[in-house]
Amino acid sequence: MKSLLLVLRRVDEQTKREMFIDKTSNTIFDGYQNRKQIEDCFSAYVSRNTEQGLRDAVAHALGLYVLYRGDNQRGMELSDLAYTVWDNEGPTPMLVVVCVSRRGKVNKHGKVEYSGLIRNKDVFMCPVGILAVYLFQAGSLGDDGFPNLASRETWYNDKLLQHSIYSRTDQLTYKAQYDSITQALKSAQVNTGKKTHINRAGGAQLAESEGVSAQDIARAGHWNQDVLENVYLGHMPRSVLRALAGFKPYGSQDYYLPRDIPVPDTLQRMVFPSLEKWEMDLSLRQGDAIDRQAMTFVQLLKHLRKVFFQDICAWRQKYPELYLWSHSLFQNDEFKQWEACYFDTCSLRTNSHDRRLAEAMPQLASTLSAHFMKQTQDSNEIHHKLSSLITTAQNQDVSLNLNQQQLSRILVALSQPIILPSILQGTEITASETPAQSETTSRALQPTVTLENIPTSSTAAEGTAPPLLTVVNQPRSVLTPFSLLRTLRTVNQVWEEYTTGLNGKPSAKMMYENPQHHWGSLLIRSS
Repeated sequence: MKSLLLVLRRVDEQTKREMFIDKTSNTIFDGYQNRKQIEDCFSAYVSRNTEQGLRDAVAHALGLYVLYRGDNQRGMELSDLAYTVWDNEGPTPMLVVVCVSRRGKVNKHGKVEYSGLIRNKDVFMCPVGILAVYLFQAGSLGDDGFPNLASRETWYNDKLLQHSIYSRTDQLTYKAQYDSITQALKSAQVNTGKKTHINRAGGAQLAESEGVSAQDIARAGHWNQDVLENVYLGHMPRSVLRALAGFKPYGSQDYYLPRDIPVPDTLQRMVFPSLEKWEMDLSLRQGDAIDRQAMTFVQLLKHLRKVFFQDICAWRQKYPELYLWSHSLFQNDEFKQWEACYFDTCSLRTNSHDRRLAEAMPQLASTLSAHFMKQTQDSNEIHHKLSSLITTAQNQDVSLNLNQQQLSRILVALSQPIILPSILQGTEITASETPAQSETTSRALQPTVTLENIPTSSTAAEGTAPPLLTVVNQPRSVLTPFSLLRTLRTVNQVWEEYTTGLNGKPSAKMMYENPQHHWGSLLIRSS
């Protein structure tokens, strides 16, 4: 099969060369060359002054802004419409009309695909405004009226682009769409060999010219989808929607519409007047009767009727002969007052400093946010440093208390008398010393104690070493050990030595009982 297609392609190319077919066909020069041509196409549809003209304008918008193929455009149903609102895109909240598709040329298995429409900077190229006007005329003026939301069966198959007013489920035919778009392209002087497919290609090329990446364009057009896009992503890259609407695709929060001004509730209720009734009815349903899609559709229409009033005044100026103006809404005094205030407010918001301030607010907010984040980081760093300093000070305080306790224990120990036995100092006691000499010797055994480098409290707090205890033995005469005689043979001699002493020595009893001398441990028996 591939070989056959290659052969046919070569034959086709050779035929074109032989017939001198225009070489701009099927190139980037074949299609829209600027935005004015796109606006002229929409003007051609509306200027037909028919319901079919508005219908075909919606089909044109679905191909150009949603990147739908012709079969997706014609097969779209009212129940395929939903909405969401994106914040942080600029001063104006971004209303996104979501188009949900479950079938198409390459979608044969009911895979859910999402696309979106947002309001355009140019009111006459705005797909959301065109959709709002088309649904208004279908609900208020068309013979088929507003959809019946009584059950899913009564409205799920209603086509958005109906072939005729006699059947809600008959979709627009390929031939009718082909003839309509051919006429519009000719009116806008757009040279192209494509007709129903021109908008899908033209939308992709327009997004590319605004700087949108090929990956985002592929996501928006559902080209070469992978598992991530099929299962998890919404297929609505904001860059494509913003670029097609006339705004910067990346890195900017400049979505601002001067015409987005408040609309009185009493005026809104004049468009789609049965919305409140259906909203109440849907809210009271229970069980299987609950229709979430119908609730979403009702809320979408409530958004669209505000869009309708914000765009229709400009339409009345550009298309003064449009058949819609015969509706009683436009004869209402409240609407006329609104219309007069609308132009004054839009002119003020477009030309005054308010517009420039509104456009600059996103950049200002971004700058302030970055500055606030920097201040927060600096504050966190300072807090961390202070916490570290406090922890260090607490540890030093604990160390100081320990040093003070240690110093107190040392001072208490130093206040007590220190007595070292002379036997530990290697001293000798002679046997010939008298009791008086013994007392002198006992005092000599008491060493002199000195403290060197006793620190103050501040020194101890700095963690210096505890004071040194130095014992200085002064050179004095000391007593020699007392010894009992081993030559005694009788009890009388032993008793005399104990009571009175022998050979000029003090008695043993005196040496034991004297409280100033601890000689008991120094008695030495001579062998």
